[in-house]
Amino acid sequence: MSSSADVSIWATRRFCLAWPPCWYSCSDCCAIRSRPCGENSMNEGPPGASNARGCDADAPALGELYCGYANDAEIRAHASSGGIVSSILTDVLETGVVDAALVSWIASENGHIRAVSGLADNRKDVLAEAGSTYIYTPVIEAVRELENTDRRVAVVALPCQARSIRKLIEKRPNLRRNVVLIIGLFCRGAVGPEFYDDLFRKKGINPGEVQRVKVTRGHVGGEVRVILHDGRIVPLSFFGMNAYRTAGFHAHPGCLHCTEHLAEAADISVGDIFTPEYERREIKHSCFIPRTEAGRAIVQRLAESGRIAFEFFGAQRYRQTFRKIEAFSNSIASRTLAAKLAGVRLPPHPLRFCHPLHVLSWTLFFLFYRLSRTPWGRRMLYALPPIAVKGAAILVKGLSKT
Repeated sequence: MSSSADVSIWATRRFCLAWPPCWYSCSDCCAIRSRPCGENSMNEGPPGASNARGCDADAPALGELYCGYANDAEIRAHASSGGIVSSILTDVLETGVVDAALVSWIASENGHIRAVSGLADNRKDVLAEAGSTYIYTPVIEAVRELENTDRRVAVVALPCQARSIRKLIEKRPNLRRNVVLIIGLFCRGAVGPEFYDDLFRKKGINPGEVQRVKVTRGHVGGEVRVILHDGRIVPLSFFGMNAYRTAGFHAHPGCLHCTEHLAEAADISVGDIFTPEYERREIKHSCFIPRTEAGRAIVQRLAESGRIAFEFFGAQRYRQTFRKIEAFSNSIASRTLAAKLAGVRLPPHPLRFCHPLHVLSWTLFFLFYRLSRTPWGRRMLYALPPIAVKGAAILVKGLSKT
């Protein structure tokens, strides 16, 4: 039976009673019959649900969520999580699918931190700029500049940028030959470059001396590596940095009313997976969703060539696991009320009943955001002891999970 038929059958699994005689009459096309290794596993899924135990796999299903990692240890060492994005980029570069990859990084210019988006032409360039930035990057401007070139490019973008790129291609059809692949990154909010300016000064680092910033995350903790022009590397705690971001310091204005977190406009969406199950794994995993036929074909090729290992997790299971944070992040009503209380302007939206603790969390977030937009507010916020900032972040995060 064809792959598309297999996926269609799996889509009706809610009607399946797993009646034993069916297993043998239905054979390969039955999702229940073809569960990994014949076990009642949490990894069971539609055709394409490859798994760590080496069971047979077909193409991954569109719109489903999988967890995996790069088999290349060097790629994982440079990546912020499982190395899926870097594996995709190195594959499409080395196989000639694209001429370059549009990636982003953090640098400094004229004494200030700035976000940069540029082209990586080979594996070395991809690994040099691998890792997270948590900063809003000028990807759209860089995509516009591709129109006057003949280069075929894979673009790494935030969810809002992936959507904007699709709209841009509709307006400028010539860009279709340039933008071959869009990899969207899961996102819960980015910051402006002033975030790192103030944070580095707080830590005694001159922003003008910064050459690169590399953010890596482990199962527990993580590290922000600040690489200076003189070659020195200053390590900072990821959780220490992330506390300022979580509390709302220097949040990017567009993120204040955004509800697009999983990059639905991308060919492939990629993000972190933070569950107890995966935190116990020796190798850190990424999660990803193939959203187009082009994206699915690339993931299948990566698996067949041995570049990545992955297993089925499931979009429905993901939504259920992270339902509280999804409810908080997607609630425009609670943001609208909180913004009014904090004196922050958002696009008009009707006021509706919303979770009071979510309103409180967003109100705190908006207050810190508003303070970080003024010189005196920035001085006051960054004069706070780190323990106070961490406490504020824990409060904002804790209220969001109620």
